[in-house]
Amino acid sequence: MDEFRSTRVIPEWAGVDLLRGWAFWCVRAHRHGGAYGPIEEEFPEFTAIVEALRHHPGATDDDRPPLRATPWPHDDVLHAWWVKPNRLLAGEYPGAATPERAEAKTRVLLDAGIDTVIDLTTEADHLTPYRALLHAAAEKSGRTVRHFAHPIPDFGVTDDAGYDAILARIHSELDAGRNVYVHCWDGQGRTSTVIGCLLAESGLSYDDVIARIAELRTGTRKAAISCPESAAQHDLLRARCAR
Repeated sequence: MDEFRSTRVIPEWAGVDLLRGWAFWCVRAHRHGGAYGPIEEEFPEFTAIVEALRHHPGATDDDRPPLRATPWPHDDVLHAWWVKPNRLLAGEYPGAATPERAEAKTRVLLDAGIDTVIDLTTEADHLTPYRALLHAAAEKSGRTVRHFAHPIPDFGVTDDAGYDAILARIHSELDAGRNVYVHCWDGQGRTSTVIGCLLAESGLSYDDVIARIAELRTGTRKAAISCPESAAQHDLLRARCAR
């Protein structure tokens, strides 16, 4: 790695596993270094690693994750981050205390093509409802939005069957060609845990899942907050990654 960092030339013998290891090393180092700018500024070699991985003859589609995050341009209105660009978005509660703020949030979701919402909040969160506003805004533009509730306690977790059901819902909606938004309250703990479970399906280790979540959230206004938030959520991800 040291020789590569000095030359930024990918050796011909570098295999898929090594390239993935180098890429996630950069992501983890970027995260733990406390930098807030693009990862390429601190680790210029990251671009070469990702490009080599994407074009490696031995790589499969599963070996080519979108390692660089696609920016969500409306974070000032609705804190969110793309998991799969233009298909799967994760973030905060799209309702608000004022109708104007709530309308702005739902508008950016609809403009982004979101037509399925997976809601992880509970009644105990005491949040202002948004479903009627979202459906009305969608109908005005001749669209429909599907809403599915999969409640998880704030800072808490559910059982494996609950996460399996959420992941199955995400996959079925994406497979049907719908664009999905997953949210909790702040778009941090519960949401990142679900996304972490999704990332674990591809065989990533716990450390790599945490690093990938941090990379996806880079550049957002809540990027400095580590995710997931609670010990229970981290323990859940460790267990899912070990399955």
